[in-house]
Amino acid sequence: MQTTAERHEARGARRAIPWRRVLHVALRLVLGLTLLGMATGTALDIPGFRDVLRGYDVFPGWALWPIAIVLPVSEAFGAVTLLTGWRLRTGIGVSSLLQAGWAALLMLALRRGVEIHNVGWFGVFWAQPLSWTGPLAALALLAISAGVLVTLPSGPVWRCSTGG
Repeated sequence: MQTTAERHEARGARRAIPWRRVLHVALRLVLGLTLLGMATGTALDIPGFRDVLRGYDVFPGWALWPIAIVLPVSEAFGAVTLLTGWRLRTGIGVSSLLQAGWAALLMLALRRGVEIHNVGWFGVFWAQPLSWTGPLAALALLAISAGVLVTLPSGPVWRCSTGG
């Protein structure tokens, strides 16, 4: 038979807020909505986004159109997976690759001294000039992607069960 203190403790345990789950959902929302905004901004003006990409002066001319199309599609896919949970681990991987790519591209442009008036994150609609805040923001989004992965309810992807 349970004592009153044990019953009270059991009720309190049932009411405990699952902070890991709350953090997981919050990170997914922040990242998913950010990717959705990026995808929408670039998709609304693909020719303008292609011109933005041309300004980096690192892509061959023939690759500008495919990149300008694939990036917003990838961002949209990442947003859908993060916001719905469908193929979530794949979406986390896509988001991580996108953010790492943006960080590398922005750092390369800064290193080369390229003057860019719009880095292109949100297409031509929210022009942001190239500065060191760009790669830092991309790395922050990469860290959020890692946070989503680490806070998955079933644990991180790299933790495999060895059950028989």
